Amino acid sequence: MHSQPHMEGNNSFGQLNQGSWLHGRQEKEIYKLLVDVYRLRADDQSKFEGDADEDGLYGGARNSIEPFRRFLKNVESKSELLPAWWNEEKAKACIELGSSGGWSSLRSAVEKSDIIDHDGDRFLPMQMRMFCESVYGHAPGVASGAGARIQQLMMAGGSMMM
Repeated sequence: MHSQPHMEGNNSFGQLNQGSWLHGRQEKEIYKLLVDVYRLRADDQSKFEGDADEDGLYGGARNSIEPFRRFLKNVESKSELLPAWWNEEKAKACIELGSSGGWSSLRSAVEKSDIIDHDGDRFLPMQMRMFCESVYGHAPGVASGAGARIQQLMMAGGSMMM
């Protein structure tokens, strides 16, 4: 059985709306989520926009470490998204996790269904995508995710299928 890196209940969507989705989690859980958020974003970019980082997996490279470094810099530029303890040392540890083998590897691609199967949470990919929207201001293939975010917040308590 895999551990579930999400917070139970509808609180996760509220935290996304407040920019505190990563707050209150353990360090290694945050590292895993950041790597997996990037991996899902890279897959979405490839599928929805036909776009890929040339120095990443979808651009033909052996891994996505360099594009992930740029992603992390973007997250760090929105410092409110990260816990107060985040620093350069933590960023290096996060990159190390992605550089190693195992589930959260920047040497392998991931799809929405893989994340659901691994974590057992059908809402986690949506949360990851919404977090990415907080970083970039939009989802791949659309101008803004604000409408989708509001709809998701309203429906989080229901039995909406993803």
